Amino acid sequence: MKKGQNTFPIPNKLNVFLTLIYFCFSFFILILGSSMDFSLLFFILAMIFGISMIPIYSLLHESDHNVLHSSIGINNLLGRILSLIFVAPYTFLKQCHLGHHQRNRTDFEMFDLYYDYQSKIRRRIMLWILLLGVHWLLLPLSAILLLFYPSFLSNRLFRSNVEAEGMLSSINASTIAIIRLESISLVLFHVGVIYAFHLNPMSYLVMYLFHAFVWSSQNYVNHAYSERDIINGAHNHKVGFLGNLLYLNFNLHLAHHQNPKISWIHLPKLVKTQKGRKSFFRAYLELWKGPILTTEASPIDMDAIKKRKSFN
Repeated sequence: MKKGQNTFPIPNKLNVFLTLIYFCFSFFILILGSSMDFSLLFFILAMIFGISMIPIYSLLHESDHNVLHSSIGINNLLGRILSLIFVAPYTFLKQCHLGHHQRNRTDFEMFDLYYDYQSKIRRRIMLWILLLGVHWLLLPLSAILLLFYPSFLSNRLFRSNVEAEGMLSSINASTIAIIRLESISLVLFHVGVIYAFHLNPMSYLVMYLFHAFVWSSQNYVNHAYSERDIINGAHNHKVGFLGNLLYLNFNLHLAHHQNPKISWIHLPKLVKTQKGRKSFFRAYLELWKGPILTTEASPIDMDAIKKRKSFN
């Protein structure tokens, strides 16, 4: 048992139950929607699918921190199951996320801000592109590139973008073989599902485009416009009862960054103050206004981050 788990035990049975329930529900909606041609019902199902993937990522996020299950083997197994429907190599996603905990609010993750020497219009367009779905699309794209062109990790073209450089700096070269195997499993899983259930490939794709939009447009809300501090650069947004069923306290993101090894179920106990807490929906709308000017420097030397081989 890891330190802190005596006071904050991982709810193993609950997490396994939620993983199975949310996975089966999302998979059912995916199959149902992808068996249809485009219609009003199809687009309703596509939106439901996109929303149903929110708790999928919340649970996958728990697995990234090894707190989905106290058994590391079961934790990783559940994470890999969730990553199949999320469409991202588990190890790749895990390393990127743990790297995020080292890069948070640095220039590598400054999507909501711009310096006076940067183009506000260009930064706004880049943010909107990410929010519209590209943020998620980069994950399956990376899986394909790692499968067929693993050396892209060191390609100057891909690393010319500051944000992309930050993400790619997280990847441990020694795990490339594992990531490629996970990428193969992703391809086989989704091709197999389409073939086995005789699904419409275009409908299947559009279902995932809805997921891409839902996840990409709200994933950064928990950090947007927060202080430029690696640990404290996040918010504890309010989501309401129904929101909690979806986010599983993922909205208590400041509490999570301050206590990354504590299970989601205990985070409400770790919210230090109710002062200044904003509704998640209001913060979501505000993010679409675009980046704002900052005069604050990056909270950590970026070269120091580049030198780190892995955050896993």
